Amino acid sequence: MIQLRLALRECKKEWMKHIPMILQMACILFLTIVSVSTVIYRFSYFIPFSDLWEHDGVVFYADALHIGEKEIYEKMEGVKDVALSYRYADLALDIEKPLIYSDKLLERYTPQLVSGKAVISNPEDPLPNVLVNESSGFRVGDQIRFYQIQYEYEWDDEGNIVDCWEKEPTESDYQYLRVSGVYPDNAKLLLLNGGAVDSELEDYRTVYNDISSLQAAGFTVVMSESEAQKYWTGDQYTVFGVGMIVYEDGMDSSVQRSNLEILKKNNTGPVWYIGNEELYADSHAYCFQQVYTMMPFIIGILVLFFLSMISVNSVSAVRKLRTYTIYRVCGMSWGKCLHIAAYKALLTSLIACILCGILMLVKDRFHLLSNFLVSFGWMQGLFCLLFLLLNMGIATVISAVVLRHAQINQLLHEN
Repeated sequence: MIQLRLALRECKKEWMKHIPMILQMACILFLTIVSVSTVIYRFSYFIPFSDLWEHDGVVFYADALHIGEKEIYEKMEGVKDVALSYRYADLALDIEKPLIYSDKLLERYTPQLVSGKAVISNPEDPLPNVLVNESSGFRVGDQIRFYQIQYEYEWDDEGNIVDCWEKEPTESDYQYLRVSGVYPDNAKLLLLNGGAVDSELEDYRTVYNDISSLQAAGFTVVMSESEAQKYWTGDQYTVFGVGMIVYEDGMDSSVQRSNLEILKKNNTGPVWYIGNEELYADSHAYCFQQVYTMMPFIIGILVLFFLSMISVNSVSAVRKLRTYTIYRVCGMSWGKCLHIAAYKALLTSLIACILCGILMLVKDRFHLLSNFLVSFGWMQGLFCLLFLLLNMGIATVISAVVLRHAQINQLLHEN
């Protein structure tokens, strides 16, 4: 189209004059991404379980709970849903006690992956599919070699054990796990956050913990219960970490206390717990607190955006009157002149997007703004698209107003 070619020629001819506008737009887009990312970060940990926490129930932490999901349904009253996490300890070679999440937990929350995907159940693969942290050195498709610890015993004449030692594994003792996904080392996993509990926080932060806190040795493997059952049954590992129990709504408080006593009785250590009602209310308040905190900042961005775009586009439209006069004398209608203005706004917006993308790459490459949780997803993209459309709309409307009130004979006389 001729209007697009003319817009390209004008942008190329006057590129120096467009630099301030492009830089301003790129900065506004970047600030928008930062603002939206900060808000989304909080909600991303609350939303996966918000519908569970809306009902009566309890979220608990156990060191070694010796009853599984089936026993919880049998021994407790009014249980409507259960989601548990486990650990299997007797493995050797650099594996740090794999975290086994029930399928319900892993379906609801999986740490954001650097590569690959989380596999809940894959009957076609005989090897269990697992997630590993990035610094483990494993990549998607790799196999992790390990063996299950076995012991040899020495007995006396009366049948008593007098000594035991770890059996030296043979090649047939080794097994393998398949890496289906890799998560970053700063990821949060479902595991009691001791620091949060010590500070008496009662929102969702109590059920997440940084993966770095688990890295006492080796690396941490995360897998679903369905995948773990390819090697081990539920009888071979114990409930460890976070568990969630949902009751039928309206359950009597005395029944809930009785259910908690069953949890405490079947756990080898202390059981930390919090009611769903408190957890939901405090998590909801904590998430929206960030929205209220960011609101003045977001309003400031909007005001800056509108003022800058209106002023810059007004100056640009007036400055281009001479050019539009020439186009008009050559037979081009005001509507087509308006198309040129719209195309110029589109081109400058695209360049601003590219520059904003470069800023994001530089941030990631040099680990800038590490204290801010900046990411780019569909929500950030939606807000950026909204700003870009507003920019194009403002530029087109201002050009239309300026051109509409300018008479061609007056323009010829002045120019």
